[in-house]
Amino acid sequence: MFKDNLKQWRKARGLTQAQLAQRLHVVRQTVSKWEKGWSVPDAQLLQELAKQLDVPVTALLAETDASNAGLGPAEDAAQALAQKLVLLESRLAQSAEKRRKRWRVFSIAGLVLAALGGVALMIPVLYEHLALIPSESAGLAVIGGADGPTSIWVAQPGVGLPAVLLLLVLAVSAYGVWTTRK
Repeated sequence: MFKDNLKQWRKARGLTQAQLAQRLHVVRQTVSKWEKGWSVPDAQLLQELAKQLDVPVTALLAETDASNAGLGPAEDAAQALAQKLVLLESRLAQSAEKRRKRWRVFSIAGLVLAALGGVALMIPVLYEHLALIPSESAGLAVIGGADGPTSIWVAQPGVGLPAVLLLLVLAVSAYGVWTTRK
């Protein structure tokens, strides 16, 4: 039974209930309940448990040979159903991992593109600033005075749409990288 297999594999790996619980991010009492047969982990936690113990999920769910000898048709059906559930959960976990990796790649690509776009937008501004060349978006105002005409460059304030879009891509990509970390 699961409770016996769990206890056996945990001890074989030299782990205490507390150490196993810490690896699974649960409290020690949860592992104790599993080993006493009072509760069982959900499918996702069962996979993580098998991963931490370095055994297949079927090894945790398998019945021992001695207990299998007296199984009737209902128990055989339950065992077959448990094996199908393990297979289904394994496929779901693989699919979720592929989806996580795909979104991680897209998020990192978004960060790179946003950074490159930001640099591309900043090059003309830095060039104009450092070279003291008036901006294309600036207007020339000529004011007359007692000592003659004076020219004044007046910059037109505003943030361009490309800059706003880059900030949006940057924020969404950073969120994507953060949420897809392991």
